[in-house]
Amino acid sequence: MVPSIVALIVILAGVAAMSLTLLKHMGVLAATPLPYNATANGPYSVQGNTIVGADGKQYIFHGIGRDGLEYNCSGEGPLDKQSLSYLGSGTSTATATYWGANTVRLPLSEGFWLKGAPGYPCSAAQYQALVKQTVDNLTALKLNVIIDLQWVDAAGQSGQGGGPWASPDADSVTFWSQVAPIYQSYSNVLFELYNEPYPSSWACWKSGGCSYTNLSGYSNDCQCTKTVSYQAVGMQDLVTAVRNAGANNLVLAGGVGWGYDLSQLNNYSLTGSNIVYDTHPYPYAGKMPANWDASFGTLSSKYPMISAENGEYDCATSYLSQLYDYLDAHQIGWVAWAWYAQPSGSHANACGYPQLIYDYQGTPAISTGQYVYQRLQSYNPAAPTPTPMPTPSATPVQNGYNNTGISNNNASKAANYDGGGASYSAQTLQSVGINPGSVVTAGSFAYIWPNVGAGASDNYRSAGQTIAVAPVAHADHLGLLGSATNGAASGSATINYTDGSTQTFTAGLTDWAKSTPSFGNTIAAGMSTRNIKTGTQALNVYLFSASVALQAGKTVQSVTLPTTVLGGQLHVFAISTSSLTAPTYNNVGITNDGNVGPGNYDRQGNSYSTQALQSAGLNVSGTAYDPTRKIAFAWPHVSAGSVNNYQAAGQVIAVTPVANATLLAFLGSASNGASTGTATITYTDGSTQTFGLGFSDWTLNGGKVSPSYGNTISYTSAYRSSPHVSGGKLSGKAYIFYTSVPLQAGKTIANVALPATVSGGQMHVFAVTTH
Repeated sequence: MVPSIVALIVILAGVAAMSLTLLKHMGVLAATPLPYNATANGPYSVQGNTIVGADGKQYIFHGIGRDGLEYNCSGEGPLDKQSLSYLGSGTSTATATYWGANTVRLPLSEGFWLKGAPGYPCSAAQYQALVKQTVDNLTALKLNVIIDLQWVDAAGQSGQGGGPWASPDADSVTFWSQVAPIYQSYSNVLFELYNEPYPSSWACWKSGGCSYTNLSGYSNDCQCTKTVSYQAVGMQDLVTAVRNAGANNLVLAGGVGWGYDLSQLNNYSLTGSNIVYDTHPYPYAGKMPANWDASFGTLSSKYPMISAENGEYDCATSYLSQLYDYLDAHQIGWVAWAWYAQPSGSHANACGYPQLIYDYQGTPAISTGQYVYQRLQSYNPAAPTPTPMPTPSATPVQNGYNNTGISNNNASKAANYDGGGASYSAQTLQSVGINPGSVVTAGSFAYIWPNVGAGASDNYRSAGQTIAVAPVAHADHLGLLGSATNGAASGSATINYTDGSTQTFTAGLTDWAKSTPSFGNTIAAGMSTRNIKTGTQALNVYLFSASVALQAGKTVQSVTLPTTVLGGQLHVFAISTSSLTAPTYNNVGITNDGNVGPGNYDRQGNSYSTQALQSAGLNVSGTAYDPTRKIAFAWPHVSAGSVNNYQAAGQVIAVTPVANATLLAFLGSASNGASTGTATITYTDGSTQTFGLGFSDWTLNGGKVSPSYGNTISYTSAYRSSPHVSGGKLSGKAYIFYTSVPLQAGKTIANVALPATVSGGQMHVFAVTTH
């Protein structure tokens, strides 16, 4: 019943390899902070281009798409059997339902709804009952639910749930005629009319009537490509079906081009009330940042919009981060795809499908999932600043690799990981994103995979080796990445600290062919094949991450692996450290005009004005751009009147650099005169670089001097906030400055330590980035 992951990827199309450019749209950032809606607040209605809740205020949906029921009727088939049992809360902790989202999108199949799954224990009535139970569970958690008609059955020709055909069909009208009356009284349920249409024309999109002959596409009944012929119905027909059933719920209408393009709405808008238009951006040609204005962005000033599905396939975040900045700027809500875990918790295809989680308890998957989690958290003004992504600790590749664990498929005899001629496949590792020198993320750890080719020594088979460690700032845990062969293996290892003290611990790793971790390990990656002497063998093998807490207040210098082990052989590919703590802001530098009291940027109660900075073009609730260099900074995601900058006092700030970074850049200023001090960059190889960091006075001494230390002006505020003047507006300009320092060639920055002491005034840093 369930398509393979390859088939799912085919549905959504291949990822085009292309470089991303910075948004050119930052000049239209929202003038006010984005409304925050922690829970559902329906019934909803449309007023102009705005969605409003029951309180009459603007409501913005932020959430996740809960994959499963579109191709799985009752839990049968190869989909993880646990998946449907988690269609309710999706809770990772008692207070973090769906990562703090306010919306869950539930994709359905019209075939299952109308006919069930013949041959399986799932009738239409059973499927409908399962859907209702799920919707009831979700709405009871004060979540909005988007009921999405994800798959149609092509007038009955595409059985067992259907598939993603070009247009809805006559059965789609029946589907909504039955769904709408059931959920019309659910004030927090929305109807997404059809997931991703790709009709032959805009006229067919709106009114239907076009016929498909020998249309080729994916069908769930055979989990293969199938040819069908049927007549399309239009989105207007589906709106009419919902309204004729007496339901006034919001309806979402996706555009053409797989639900993305809304550019022709002025000519083909739908008739009726409470209609919201839906766009599904993915990083394909024609759907890149340069296309967004024409496709949907400009029209959002006239029509209400949402992005009810979007994603990224490369275990990266560059596309999504630009997209969410853009959607926020246009006050368009979004729902990320997809809350889906590989069978049995495997991480094997996290980068081949937009998979947000590793398990149904909500553990964020590599990079993309972690980014969506942090983005959802950032909308809550009461939430703490999200923990930054871990900065990798480099594992030295010299001095000591004594085993070859990886071979090419066409040269399988070049490695002997287990003593019997078996090894990991370089090609299978590559398919899950593990390449020489790449970052392997496991929980809070970011490991550097050995930067050697297949067939070369690439891991430490434990024999008492002492391995140097370059810890991240404030490291409080040590991690080992590897596995055991010929059974689980463990032994006594030693952490060596820079003060000469030591800490012994049991280093244990799970057998590479076992899917159930031992010793508290977590699965870092799963592969479906390995190499043996005679070629490639279909056998699931894994990499595991082991963690141990470090002693507080100490700095790790090296790790000595066990001299003897119990069980099999213990292999370590990489060592990393992580920090669950991060430096916190310690100064209130920005306040709202109507509440200037909390500010104290200059020790005299004065501060920047949120409104004046926004008027100057600064996005105080998202991504800030130096206007001259077009360099992006993550501006503090905190409310005005809260601590929002680092007043320099030796804080160590973790830095996740862009690829091939050559500059470290800062946004900030000084108060009570220009300020300078010595800062220190630490690289992942353990080396350091000191440099002079200086900022000009935030008022340029009342406009009497020019910028110092090579600073340039990024933003000019027309006035400041002050409790000492009537109205709270202190005349005279205030500035945010840009400064940068070159990074050493060929090295990767891990963190930067701000000056512990400064000369002159007080130094303030709002944001740090690389370029």
